[in-house]
Amino acid sequence: MDMPPRNKIRVKKRRYVTKASQKKRSQKKIGRPTVMTKTTLGKLESAFMMGSSDREACLYAKINPDTLYKYQKENEGFSEQKEAWKSHPILAARKVVMDRIQRGHLSTAKWYLERKAASEFNVKAQTTSDTGGIRSVVDLYMNDDD
Repeated sequence: MDMPPRNKIRVKKRRYVTKASQKKRSQKKIGRPTVMTKTTLGKLESAFMMGSSDREACLYAKINPDTLYKYQKENEGFSEQKEAWKSHPILAARKVVMDRIQRGHLSTAKWYLERKAASEFNVKAQTTSDTGGIRSVVDLYMNDDD
């Protein structure tokens, strides 16, 4: 029987290659190129920053949702980044509300308090002392000096 030359491996019948060339060959990426390019990731970021769902972002980036979920599994930090992008519209809206309140916009301040401190400032829960009925929203805002 033939003995292979030193530092060589048998690939096929009577053909030998060096171990180094075989290692290079095995390191090459084989198969279809990924669709998760920088462009695709940029489109996903833009969509998520607009408050899109996973499905909507995938439609915008022209990828299958399964591709997104596979990418998330392979890249651990991407899920956290995606959630940060998704929360951007909420933070932007909150900033707008706070800016209006700081400029003295009374109706915005009332609206904010009704939602954030509902037990104290909710219009529908307040009753008038003389009739015991529910005060209407119109009555509260009739004297608003915006």
